[in-house]
Amino acid sequence: NTMTRVPLNIGHRGLPSKAPENTIEGALEAYEQGASVIELDVYLTKDNQLVIMHDGTTGRTCNADLPVEGSTLAELKELYVNKGFEKKAKYAECRIPTLEEFLKAFEDKDCQLFIEIKSSKTEIVPAIKACIDALGMYDQCSVITFNESIMAAMRRDYPEMSVGALCSGYMAGVDSETDLRTAMSFIGKYNATLNPSYTGY
Repeated sequence: NTMTRVPLNIGHRGLPSKAPENTIEGALEAYEQGASVIELDVYLTKDNQLVIMHDGTTGRTCNADLPVEGSTLAELKELYVNKGFEKKAKYAECRIPTLEEFLKAFEDKDCQLFIEIKSSKTEIVPAIKACIDALGMYDQCSVITFNESIMAAMRRDYPEMSVGALCSGYMAGVDSETDLRTAMSFIGKYNATLNPSYTGY
């Protein structure tokens, strides 16, 4: 007798092979193609607004290069986030979404959201909690992060939310028992899930 769980089909940053990454348009495309989870990356702007962007700067994906956390929401909203997709009409007007805009696009859909906190600013945690709570979307969301200070802030400021530790070094494949004990000791402090890189296996 065995008990299995269906693997999750995760749209990492949406569907970046077909649409601009970390955009609502790209996320909806991933959902329409069968993703059961959408992963997105969140930063806190200079004026304390939650925006979706993978890199700390906008140059790789946008038509200008600004520091995400050193810019205001209004400044970031001036940019087009469609580098590489400029000639496709449906992506011509893609803008950097806020977390609120992103959540609203999925509040009526059978889809989970993995919110990766990229920022090291711990004040991002209560801001994310307020946004999720305001929309009543707790059941659709989980938080993941590489940052230990964010994990500590999650346990302090948002203890009811699932938080996953993204890591690669803990599961290096050198000594399985040591790797596992080290990883379990680390995540145990924060009541977190372990999210190792596949290369660690």
